[in-house]
Amino acid sequence: IKTALKQGYEYMWIMDDDCIVQPDSLTQLMRVAKAHPDFGFLSSKVLWTDGSRCRMNEQKLLEGSLEDQNPRRCRQATFVSLLLRAEAVRKVGLPISEFFIWGDDVEYTRRLSKAFPCWYVPASMVIHKTANNEGSNIATDSAARLPRYRFAYRNEVYIAKKEKGTRILYQGAKILYHSLRVLVKAPDHKGQRLQIIWSGSREGLSFDPRVEKAS
Repeated sequence: IKTALKQGYEYMWIMDDDCIVQPDSLTQLMRVAKAHPDFGFLSSKVLWTDGSRCRMNEQKLLEGSLEDQNPRRCRQATFVSLLLRAEAVRKVGLPISEFFIWGDDVEYTRRLSKAFPCWYVPASMVIHKTANNEGSNIATDSAARLPRYRFAYRNEVYIAKKEKGTRILYQGAKILYHSLRVLVKAPDHKGQRLQIIWSGSREGLSFDPRVEKAS
């Protein structure tokens, strides 16, 4: 994103490396971009390989439902097929690089949607070729993937701390629910899974990353 800004691009279309676009995915995004030129981000409808909705990429809307066929105001989305406007990026800054993995898209799209109208664009469809369509779950994920969850809980607590109010209550309830889910459903390494949830969350209380300005 920083490179695109330096090179003078007006728009940036970002996605994961396992995102498969369709012939009209960008065309549909640009139609909404022209209709709403003050947007902060535009988010595509993300499907899994079997044609069902990709659960890990579901947007949080401000109006309507994900089943609607027309563009809807959006609060939060992922980085899988997200169109950004350079002027919006310059105003709110860049994504937080210190997040490293997980939650960077949540924080960034929520930051953008506070400053600009943002949209879910169901006519723009892409496929996300993840290994499964279950989303992240520390209770059932493989032991090899567990260390990365530290960043998820740390970053989510930071977001809750920054937004305050009901977001703090939401995150507290989520931590308790995930802990209970580990106790009930985890096939192994229950102690390690619980330790990651709670230590990552504690780290989030003092985590204070820098938001880099976009020049």
